[in-house]
Amino acid sequence: MGETEEAAIRLLNHDKKKEFWDYAYFFFSNTHNLNKADVKFLEAKIYQAIKEAGRYKLENASIPKESHVHDIRQSELMDMFKTIEFILGGAFNLFPFKKVDLQLEVNETKEKINHLKQQLDELEKETFYMTQKGADAKGYLLGEGKKFVVLKGSKTASIEKAANSFKEISAATNLERLKKQGVLQEIDGYYQFNETHIFNSPSGASDLIYLGATNGWKEWKNKEGESLEKLR
Repeated sequence: MGETEEAAIRLLNHDKKKEFWDYAYFFFSNTHNLNKADVKFLEAKIYQAIKEAGRYKLENASIPKESHVHDIRQSELMDMFKTIEFILGGAFNLFPFKKVDLQLEVNETKEKINHLKQQLDELEKETFYMTQKGADAKGYLLGEGKKFVVLKGSKTASIEKAANSFKEISAATNLERLKKQGVLQEIDGYYQFNETHIFNSPSGASDLIYLGATNGWKEWKNKEGESLEKLR
């Protein structure tokens, strides 16, 4: 790898005299704002990155020396270096500068998976369900307060089997409002939550889920069958 002011001539010379290469990549400034010191700085940085990666044998006759540029200019040039690194090593996956420790990658991935499993286990412990009367809903108590969150995808009990007294409770008004907002959608004789929604209380949520008057503290239960009332 190297730098040149006559890219076409340099390429032709390499084509005639060197057989170890198949592709050539040129980077240049379309604003012509790179001087010789800038180019030398970038050349040295790229050379060092390739050497540290240890993936390729460098055929340079001499080791490029990093030129002295002002700190502010160095910052700008390092942004250019990162762009070159991304294009060759990331976008095309042809020239990765970084060494890849596969075992380290595997171990880190396993740790991330285990951490995610722990998070899911913790979330599962805090998740409560309502599955009676044909309903299939889940949610959780929000923070230290009494608000309750019903998760997207939850569905209510059968509309046809809704309690006669449902129209007389505040949940009925809430249901109509959520339908207009697109939070609830009628599907196959049930109402389904198209998005997660926060209710002012567990009972407000359970009233709407069962389409009737309920005590949410008793109706919402975790996977062990323990109610909110028992756990609070």
